[in-house]
Amino acid sequence: MAALASPVAAEDFPNTLAERDATTRLDPTSAWNLEYGESRCRLARWFGDESEPHLLVFEQSAPRRRFDLTIAGPLLTRFQRVDAFQIGMERDEAMDEVGRFGRSEMDGVGRAIVIGGHNIGPDLERGTLRAAGIDLDEARSIDRVVISERRITLSFETGNMRVPFEALNTCTSEMLRRWGLDPEQHQSYVPPRLLDSGEVRRRIEARYPDNALARREEALVAFTVIVEADGSVSGCMADNATPTETLQSPACEEMATARFEPARDADGEPMRSYITTNITYVAH
Repeated sequence: MAALASPVAAEDFPNTLAERDATTRLDPTSAWNLEYGESRCRLARWFGDESEPHLLVFEQSAPRRRFDLTIAGPLLTRFQRVDAFQIGMERDEAMDEVGRFGRSEMDGVGRAIVIGGHNIGPDLERGTLRAAGIDLDEARSIDRVVISERRITLSFETGNMRVPFEALNTCTSEMLRRWGLDPEQHQSYVPPRLLDSGEVRRRIEARYPDNALARREEALVAFTVIVEADGSVSGCMADNATPTETLQSPACEEMATARFEPARDADGEPMRSYITTNITYVAH
């Protein structure tokens, strides 16, 4: 009988969990592959072995500190049956609980979980100047991705993530150029702010399409809004991070009339920019 993973404590860190005898460590079997998609940048790598391949995918639909993470493979079956699990990446940050995530199937891989908008590093206060994209100083502290629930702990031995995330940042910067935005200007800026975010999010989540609900379809939807220097919305792009047959989010329709405080450049002047966020539809 296989040993059961010990319960994860609040003070547990990814490296300490990875070293436990009961933890399943998955080594890479490929190099990182970066895909420059039309609406998403995808950074993927295979782990495990030929008999039980597993896949790790970091995705972004715009330059941001957060990213979507898909983890797929035979050992993910157990994680699809729980309401919450733990995840950890940074060696100096304790494991976090994930209670809202998507479930899907990946062709040729099997069961998958999708974590939307995962953040590394501290949350920045509103109005703080920042660079668009993943914080590369924080990326230096990531050597593995560890997920754990009561019966199983998996450690994906990624190696240091600074260089792979730098490549992902380069990909998303090209997206800004395609949208007519200035990547250099977004190296030190204050992002736009949705003024009625709570109400807008409630309206979007409440409009769970009836046909998708009847099929119990779940989805993680990322949408990006172009915000002009006067706070008006000039464009919106929605992108499903999980494959669905019928679920089409009303996010862009709702965002068209939303009110924004515009982005500001390093000198405090209003600027044309964007904002990206995620909506997770979960069938209950």
